[in-house]
Amino acid sequence: MTTTEPLFLETVSPVVRKVLVAERLRAMRGKLVEVLPRLRGLVDETPADKTADVVALGLLWSELLQLDGREEEGLAIFKEVVEPRQGSLPIAGQLVVSDNLSVLQMASLSGEGAATFYHLVDRRRVAQFEWSDSVDLLEAQGAIEKEKYNEALPPLWRNLVRAHALGSWRASRWAAERYGKLCLKIGALEEACHYLITAEAEKEMEPLAVTIGRRRDLELIRTVLRRVMAYANLRRHFIAACKLLAEIPDLIPDDDLPAIAEWLLPRCRELPVRIGGGVMRAAWEALQACF
Repeated sequence: MTTTEPLFLETVSPVVRKVLVAERLRAMRGKLVEVLPRLRGLVDETPADKTADVVALGLLWSELLQLDGREEEGLAIFKEVVEPRQGSLPIAGQLVVSDNLSVLQMASLSGEGAATFYHLVDRRRVAQFEWSDSVDLLEAQGAIEKEKYNEALPPLWRNLVRAHALGSWRASRWAAERYGKLCLKIGALEEACHYLITAEAEKEMEPLAVTIGRRRDLELIRTVLRRVMAYANLRRHFIAACKLLAEIPDLIPDDDLPAIAEWLLPRCRELPVRIGGGVMRAAWEALQACF
């Protein structure tokens, strides 16, 4: 694949790119029930010859369902909207679509997920296509090893932007985790919280909590709590956020506890089905730790 070939989202119209960002934010804020029919309407209204636009909308639709623990529904939308149009995309878009399919299949415990993934590895090698810019990653790693963290920010940010432009869910989560870890190292804790939760980096919640505690900054704690409750509403994000809450119960101001209880209690009533069980368990663990 030539280096001049556009990345997938670069082939999507500016109008639809704006829609993708806006609808993702609405879903993260707990408005998924409104977002899904809106995406259905946009898919139906988009002209058939705007293949990249339709695929981008279908990918967001499927991804939001997967992030909300509704993998079977996500697979159904993927097969209805995305898969039939995959062959019309440039090679970069085809590879991204296949990788996102493998994420969905693995999340739904489908036996096809591993086969899709390993077949994709072979196709990527033939196409000489990589999810990340190795030069940027090496530059960032070298700066981190020398503890020159500010020098690592630009290449990791470029890596994050590239992953978004690819349209790859896996690459975007890897990039978000790398960037979130760096934010944690430099003390940008609000940003670290955001990126590590969206990356579903549950193992990073303990060091994040420890660093927040060392700050002893009440306003920082309130800001983090507000951000978590505002944006971590898709089920997979919610589980990661609960891990953080369970690590910082002694830091939470008493007057913030009612809002936290109101946010947690609805998920404590979820039926324990696959990720639903994880959500209910995470909610109860956070509730018990805080109260």
